[in-house]
Amino acid sequence: MSRMLSLIFSIYIALCSAFTPAHGQAQLRAKAPAPSSQGILNKLLAPGPLMKGHKDLEHADCLSCHAAGKGVPDRKCLDCHKDIRQSMAKPKSFHKLTAQPCIGCHSDHQGRDYDAVQFETEVFDHSKTGSPLTKEHAKLECSECHTDTRKEKAIRPNDTRFFGPVASCKSCHIKNDVHNFKGKWAAMDCNECHREDTWKVASWFETKKLSGLRPQQGFNHNTQTRYTIDGKHSNVGCNDCHKLIPNQKAKSDAERQYLWPDLKTKTCESCHKNPHIGKFPPALQAKSCTDCHVTSGWTNFPALEKNFDHNHLTRFALTGSHKDIECKSCHLRDGKPIYKFPNDYAGFCVSCHSNIHKDQFRRDYSSESCATCHSTTTFSELKPFNHDKQSNFKLTGDHWRIKDQCIKCHTPTNKILTDKPVKYAGRFVFDHPEKNYCIDCHTNVHKDQFHSKFAEKPCSDCHTTVDFFKRLPFNHSTTSYSITGKHSDVGCIKCHTPTKIIFPPPSKKPKGKYIFPDLSSRSCAACHNDPHKGKLGTRCMNCHSESHNWSSIEDFHKNFLLVGAHNLLSCEQCHGQDNHRRLTGASERCVFCHKKDDNHNGGLPECQQCHSQQTWQATTFHHSMSQFPLLGAHRTVECNACHRNGQYQGTPTDCASCHVKDARAVTFPNHSLPGFEDCSECHNQFSFRGKGR
Repeated sequence: MSRMLSLIFSIYIALCSAFTPAHGQAQLRAKAPAPSSQGILNKLLAPGPLMKGHKDLEHADCLSCHAAGKGVPDRKCLDCHKDIRQSMAKPKSFHKLTAQPCIGCHSDHQGRDYDAVQFETEVFDHSKTGSPLTKEHAKLECSECHTDTRKEKAIRPNDTRFFGPVASCKSCHIKNDVHNFKGKWAAMDCNECHREDTWKVASWFETKKLSGLRPQQGFNHNTQTRYTIDGKHSNVGCNDCHKLIPNQKAKSDAERQYLWPDLKTKTCESCHKNPHIGKFPPALQAKSCTDCHVTSGWTNFPALEKNFDHNHLTRFALTGSHKDIECKSCHLRDGKPIYKFPNDYAGFCVSCHSNIHKDQFRRDYSSESCATCHSTTTFSELKPFNHDKQSNFKLTGDHWRIKDQCIKCHTPTNKILTDKPVKYAGRFVFDHPEKNYCIDCHTNVHKDQFHSKFAEKPCSDCHTTVDFFKRLPFNHSTTSYSITGKHSDVGCIKCHTPTKIIFPPPSKKPKGKYIFPDLSSRSCAACHNDPHKGKLGTRCMNCHSESHNWSSIEDFHKNFLLVGAHNLLSCEQCHGQDNHRRLTGASERCVFCHKKDDNHNGGLPECQQCHSQQTWQATTFHHSMSQFPLLGAHRTVECNACHRNGQYQGTPTDCASCHVKDARAVTFPNHSLPGFEDCSECHNQFSFRGKGR
């Protein structure tokens, strides 16, 4: 009988294949049948109608589900039921653990309302899913975990859908996750750490055993995290590090911090405040705490004391005597550790050692490092000092020959250094940089000998350290008297003659004369005798010049230029004929010499306003420039006809003042009568004849 059924079914499959070629399949699929319709072959040959979920397959190729002569293989089912295929890929799942073909549990061709997935929930063995229900989970109703419905299924759409939920804590308790882990911990399930019987006791996370229960699987903080728990941390509880995140109330399900992004570099500072902020230099501040500290004891520094590279990690290299001293000798003050020293500008020396040279050096040297002169190997032996580059005074000449005899200049003072053995502080501050420090060691023997302008100059303007008595060239033009002309060939001793004042010992030479009170007036009499006996004044330079022969004089007549007739006169004609003639005080006014020749009797202004030295008779005066221009007949009248007796100023301009006699001689009309006083009413200078009045 079974062979008969198998034969019939094979014939049915063959017929389906014959009547549904490839193009026929495409046509059937392209044109969907009515929901309740059933294929003709299915009605004729199939064991029964397909259930609602498979009804569309009745119009398709039977080989979509069946394999010719081999029944219904699992791969055909899993081609459509991909979610089942994915679950079977897991090590533990219900379909994976059944190890049966799909057709063994899920059959078809039993009518439209046939349900192929029914099972009894009351007797279902949940361990067959790979997730047995124990403890509190065994008391739960199915619907408490399986909350989805079969809304997308054709049969029982309102019933519970059991397939789908993942057998993990997070599938149900994600809303209760207080950890909010990131990275690899976010992918882990809760049961990696927690247990169903004592959920809040995750003892394998604790380094202290909080209960006697042994966890199902242990947690090794040293291997499963980036941070190793050892030393003093071994006795620290989880919540001491994993504290509540901000704005969380202290309750059992409050969120805590489990992720520290800076754990790779700032391990300790993730939990501990850095006490070294502002106390370490940047190079050390950037290092991890574990470079110096250990968890076995925070105040222990085995790595620091053995391997700390003080020469490269700090700004102070340990050399000489500093190599053998303990850290606390410098870094422990009054029982408190100190690591930052503020005196880097002075090489940190004064951070531990007192500066015994305070107020002994110039200010810019007082702030220098002690290492500029001293070394940590032999402190008392000073380093070579470059006096030329490291001070404002270069050693040259005789100073260079005593360069190793510092005591010659840096003499001991009355101040005592706070050093052992007790020493007197040497003199290193000199007060006269503007004078090249000469008078700090040497006495100024020229005091009151020079003018104040030169008395304040440094000795090096004239003297050198090579040969003190051989003086440097002097620019005499910097004085108030320039050396020119004949003076250029005169030796200094000719003017700067020795005086009666003697230089102090060991010299016995007299001081020369360098101050000339009369020099400001350019008086030559300071050195030369005046042949004029002072009659021509004290300024010989008014007439004589150093550039020419002294006996010849320059044209000093510039205040009264001699031209015309004056240029032909001899000096004696104006300045007298005796040998002591008076040259000064002669006036440039003409009347000074020509008073007797003044035809105007002093009645006119200066002669040169009208006359010139070239032609005395031709004048430059024009009557039109006066208040009475000469017009008509007046132009031919001689000057003395109006200006009698040389009287020019005050001459009246009215006609009657000159022509009153002429007016009285006229009888018709009678000009003596009233009304004829003003001649210009009838007459003019061009035509004196009357108007016929």
